[in-house]
Amino acid sequence: MLLIAGISGLLYGLAAGILIQPLIFVIIFSTLLIIVNFFISALLMLLNTVLLMPFKKSFSNITRYFSCSFGIFIVFFLTYTLINYNGIHVF
Repeated sequence: MLLIAGISGLLYGLAAGILIQPLIFVIIFSTLLIIVNFFISALLMLLNTVLLMPFKKSFSNITRYFSCSFGIFIVFFLTYTLINYNGIHVF
């Protein structure tokens, strides 16, 4: 997903005549959306654990959603951190 986001930003930048700024913007904007998605999945996982586990019921789809969201969150958040703390963004 990070590669696809980077390529789409790069292609837009290529068409506009600038390369780096759209690439960085797409990654930063996507990271913000992925952070929101991760918090929603964490909330659902918490509700699944607190409300349904005492009754020995659970939804495996919520666990799968949380694990996929967590993996994507880690990759994008590390990239976001590297971009911001190394001063790569040039807006």
